[in-house]
Amino acid sequence: MGKFVVSEMNGGLQFCLQEDNGTPLAASVVYKSMVGCCKGINSVMKNAPRAHVEDRTAEQFEKQVNPKFIIYQNEDGKYQFSLCARNGETISISVEYSTYQDCLYAIQTMRINAADADPEFI
Repeated sequence: MGKFVVSEMNGGLQFCLQEDNGTPLAASVVYKSMVGCCKGINSVMKNAPRAHVEDRTAEQFEKQVNPKFIIYQNEDGKYQFSLCARNGETISISVEYSTYQDCLYAIQTMRINAADADPEFI
């Protein structure tokens, strides 16, 4: 079981979903209030387990409906994913992965951990 770690950042609050061993999977945008941050956590918990996968690294990728994970390669050639809610808003962005397989594994891990993760406030 993973956990959402909430911390102060840049004058606001940010959460990070971590595996139970402390490995980070994805972080949120910075929220201005605890209420907003908690809504973001609830959105990840609700959307991640049932989100589709849209692989934008494929030459001709198939667009998926929201909620969805979007896999892409960043400027450094590393793989990342973002999680979009039903309304299309990005609610979290992953850490960088050197391989596509690691990125896919992280999405599966996020699906499992998000559903019942506990919040931890630091």
